[in-house]
Amino acid sequence: MNTAIRNRATANRRPLYLALLLCPALLLAGCQSTAQVGSTTSGQNPQAMPPVASAQSAQPVKPVVAPAPAVTLGTPWNMPASFNGTLPCADCEGIATHLILLASHTYVLQETYLGIESHTTTQVGSWRYEDYRVLLDNPQRKLGYAVTSNHTLHQLDQDGQPIDSKQNYSLTLNQGDEDNALPLKGIFSYQGDIAVLKECSSGKVFQLTATPEALNLQNMYKKLQGKDKEALLAEVSGLLGSGDKGQDVLDIEHVQKLTTAGKCQ
Repeated sequence: MNTAIRNRATANRRPLYLALLLCPALLLAGCQSTAQVGSTTSGQNPQAMPPVASAQSAQPVKPVVAPAPAVTLGTPWNMPASFNGTLPCADCEGIATHLILLASHTYVLQETYLGIESHTTTQVGSWRYEDYRVLLDNPQRKLGYAVTSNHTLHQLDQDGQPIDSKQNYSLTLNQGDEDNALPLKGIFSYQGDIAVLKECSSGKVFQLTATPEALNLQNMYKKLQGKDKEALLAEVSGLLGSGDKGQDVLDIEHVQKLTTAGKCQ
């Protein structure tokens, strides 16, 4: 922020003149002084000079260093925040990791184990921010990341401590909504007049936006009867985000598979 600074040269001209007259006398007395020109405020005598400290009593002034800005939830990332990276793997070529954090504190973690028997897992749950760490709440697996910069997360060990390794355990912040696309599996239904998908692994409910694929899914649902209408299992991929009231929303881009009378496994 640019701050306008008023020119006070005229107001300070007389104190500077008096200080210059005093300098020879001070030098003869063995004193070293500096004529100081200070800004004046209303109600103060513009001719008053601060007392001159002797060379023996003067102490060096330490510069004031402003503290580094703290990393807070609202500052580093615009939600949703998406992170990518390939993390080390003990028995594969690496784990391609995609982590999405939503403003509602829902997270989606996709991990692809690279190698001959490559496979992908998707985990959905709640996340929280604590002591500059992003912690994923999952009863079956403790996982967390240290916020090392406004653009980087560093994976922690099972005890929530930094991993002592020369290998790269970092995830980097992505730019653009296209990085938020992930596959999800859940039961399609309605809550009132709102179409929703209840994700299988976590029970999280995502409201569906009016994409062409979502509208086709709604039309198919309306044609179902009886118990089939209570258990339409959908495997979809789409963009995750937050609605205007903070709710989790899903823009379905593709419907991979539909199963009537299906169950989450």
